Amino acid sequence: MKSLLQQLEEEFGIGLRDGQDERREADRRPCVAPVVLVPVGDEEGRRDGIALDVSPTGARVVSRAHLDAQEMEIRIPRAEGKPIVLVGRVVRTRDLASGYREYGLRLTTDIT
Repeated sequence: MKSLLQQLEEEFGIGLRDGQDERREADRRPCVAPVVLVPVGDEEGRRDGIALDVSPTGARVVSRAHLDAQEMEIRIPRAEGKPIVLVGRVVRTRDLASGYREYGLRLTTDIT
C-alpha cells in the first residue's frame, strides 16, 4: 500500500521531499488543487477550498469560508477512489482580498 506522501506526490505530480529549504522542516511545493475543508468533528461545517502548497508537514489553503476551527481535515479529491484525507492543526489564518481566508496548517497526519 502506498503511503499518503506517495499518493500526494502522484496526485499533484510533484515531489514533496526534494530540495528541502534549510529554514523549514520540510520544503513546500506549490500546487493549485480543489479541496474540501472540514472542521474536525463538524461535518456540517464542510466548505470548499483550494490548496496552494503542501509539504510532508504542512499545507496552505484558501477558502471563502471563515472557519473558526483549531483542527481541520483537508480532503483532496482523487480521479478514482476515495479522497486523500489529511488532518492538521490550524497554526495561522490571514484574511485576504475579496473575502478569502488563508489557513496555514501543521499536519498531524503522518504522511510518510
